[in-house]
Amino acid sequence: GSNNISSWADQSGNGFDVVQGTASKQPLFVDSAINGKPVIRLDGSDDYLQTSGTINLVNGTGNTTIFVVTKPGTTQKTYADIVDYTHNTNINFEVQQNGSTTNSFSYKGVASQQLDSSNYQILTASHQNGGTAATYLNGGNQTSGSATVSYSEPNYFTVGNKSLEAYARQFNGDIAEVIVYNTVLSSFDRQTVEKYLSQKYLDTTSPTGSVTINNGDLSTATTSVTLGLTATDASVVTEMKFSNDNLYYTAAETSGATKDWTLN
Repeated sequence: GSNNISSWADQSGNGFDVVQGTASKQPLFVDSAINGKPVIRLDGSDDYLQTSGTINLVNGTGNTTIFVVTKPGTTQKTYADIVDYTHNTNINFEVQQNGSTTNSFSYKGVASQQLDSSNYQILTASHQNGGTAATYLNGGNQTSGSATVSYSEPNYFTVGNKSLEAYARQFNGDIAEVIVYNTVLSSFDRQTVEKYLSQKYLDTTSPTGSVTINNGDLSTATTSVTLGLTATDASVVTEMKFSNDNLYYTAAETSGATKDWTLN
């Protein structure tokens, strides 16, 4: 179903919930909008959510990595903000449309990505304080640029508009998840988060594969066997679990072509 949402709870344990007390400015909560998961839907007119007070989001590091799962609308206001940390010229950060170029979004004014209004996608942005900002789209298509930014904290964090409604920059579209780190993640860690988000929201096709015993034997006289394995998926198959009864499974392990296994 769809209902207005007055708050979006922070799952990090830091209490950085974003809220909206004015009913007419509350986004819609749309259940099962993407891969069975909900989204918030912002109307691009006056909807947005914001922390109720100022927060220390980056704790003075000036380093950030941000992940946003979003599907933008077909139209946007000039300089529409997907997220904003009370930015100003060279102060704090924002994921913002490049002027009036519809759905071309950048981080700190550099490293643009053209988003698609017909699909959900993962937009990743990172910045090393005093250095380079980079963005990625669905884990690839890296773009980068130099960004000199200082940080003023504590401040307001806003989803779907410029903080404190300083300008009318309301975002039009759906947002499923926002993750913020106060560090620049390594390539491995960034890709791990992107894989998690992709499997959660974008991968709608069940994996397929096959299992054979001892190179295709139809029967075996021993319980100790070698399994032959194949697996394909819309995203890369990286891990497998094993079970004899479909009730109790092993811990996940790196996928491979064979597995020594004990039948019971």
